[in-house]
Amino acid sequence: MTHSAVHPLDHPVWLALTTEQAPFAQGRGLARAFPPTIARFAAMEEPTPAGFAALAEVLGPQMMAITLTAAALEVPRPWTVLQDFVIVQMVGDTVDEAPDREYPVLGEADVPDMLALVNLTRPGPFAAETYRLGTYYGLRVDGQLVAMAGERLHLRGFTEISAVCTHPDHQGRGYGKALVQRVSQGILARGERPFLHVKTDNAGAVRAYRRVGFEERVGIHATVPVAPSGLTP
Repeated sequence: MTHSAVHPLDHPVWLALTTEQAPFAQGRGLARAFPPTIARFAAMEEPTPAGFAALAEVLGPQMMAITLTAAALEVPRPWTVLQDFVIVQMVGDTVDEAPDREYPVLGEADVPDMLALVNLTRPGPFAAETYRLGTYYGLRVDGQLVAMAGERLHLRGFTEISAVCTHPDHQGRGYGKALVQRVSQGILARGERPFLHVKTDNAGAVRAYRRVGFEERVGIHATVPVAPSGLTP
């Protein structure tokens, strides 16, 4: 298989780490990974024995990362699989404009509040330096960060929207929807297409994203392969 023959979003982590986000990549061969303080994602150019050997070298001992692929990842023995589940990938070609209000950009000074909100709401992987991958917006009420969303994976022509979350005490007010629209506007203004991932059992989120202009594209396998200790440096 050659990646020129498949859709770029079928292999988003690899293409992010070899194009727009290559400066973040650990590894320069058949496998790449983000530093764990930024994002626990890794990818192989191809899931071959050489690819898995390179992945073991990049990750090293005691480190695990998520791979995202449209095709199910065939993990060879003696590797094991810690997690393997399918998420829905959605793409927005035309997204409704966000309501007219202030959407402050979040940065390093906001990280403690961002981590607190993520730990409370569990929207998906988010680390102390994930904010470095793109622009994150937040909404505060009486000084408290109550909602946020931003950009994570970035490959040529596409940027992923991630960390969409709202504090439980402030849900039902349209904050998450407005932030997704605001992030999407910035991506579309660059001539790129926004995409995002949703758990298959979160039908409410899928419906909400449809309403603002996203459509389901494909199921993506989120897999956490674990190397046997003898293969890691």
